[in-house]
Amino acid sequence: MENSDCVDNCEDRCSAANDNGSNADLNAMMLDEAVFRLARLLGRQIAREHFAAMQAANDNSANPAPELET
Repeated sequence: MENSDCVDNCEDRCSAANDNGSNADLNAMMLDEAVFRLARLLGRQIAREHFAAMQAANDNSANPAPELET
C-alpha cells in the first residue's frame, strides 16, 4: 500500500477538524440570537433599576398628601 492510497482512503471516511458545515452556521446564528436576547433582558433590567432610582431620588410631589390628625 502506497502513502497516496492511505490518504485517498482517509479522505473518504474522515472529515477535517475545521469543517465548518451548515451546522456551524446554524449554531452561530442560534448563539448570536441568545446573546442578543440576553443583552436585551439585561438592558431592560438596568433601565428598570435606573428608573426606580430616579423616582426614589425625586419623590417630592407638587401636592403632598395632607397629614391625618389623630
